[in-house]
Amino acid sequence: MKKQEWMRCGKEAGIESFSKEQRLQWCREYLDSDKHHEETPTTYYGEHDPFDVPISLCANCETSAQKVWKPKEGKPAWRVVCGCGASGDVTPYPRKAAFRWNKSSKSLPVCYTESPLFGLRGLTRADALHRLQLIYNDLTLKIEIATLRQGVGEHVAKGYIARLIAYVDWVQYLEDIIKDRSRNGVGRPEKEKSKTVA
Repeated sequence: MKKQEWMRCGKEAGIESFSKEQRLQWCREYLDSDKHHEETPTTYYGEHDPFDVPISLCANCETSAQKVWKPKEGKPAWRVVCGCGASGDVTPYPRKAAFRWNKSSKSLPVCYTESPLFGLRGLTRADALHRLQLIYNDLTLKIEIATLRQGVGEHVAKGYIARLIAYVDWVQYLEDIIKDRSRNGVGRPEKEKSKTVA
């Protein structure tokens, strides 16, 4: 992931020496700037809930008999488990478990053009990566603004930052899929839909 453009511009402006209030003002002005608007392909990411991640079919049995499993009491440790016995890596969050499963050889390949977010259908890998980078830039700026707003005592809607972070997780997941040419979605069955996990 390349360095965010707003961060580079902020460093050039000396933002590191600003007070929280000054940093917030600078970030808000950058968000509203022509430069940022020109470099942001969309602020509409799609209707899909970013906390829900479609789970790819199992590579072993080619069925959609997977679920996200959480052990009994104790540390949060989520993973995808298939009815055939295949299972994914343990992660701290359900969506990360689904992402990890989808990127592994235990699932059938996922194609970035099938993403329910960010409008990637029909884009080449290079164009999709560029679009995702620009969206990532916008998301991280919004997270910075929301965090600074909290820091100066302004109200930020409950769950707003978590939702932005979920979108960032999607961006990083899709970038991984695009860059992994060995798992580019070739051979994925069209007849079955992926399951979705919250």
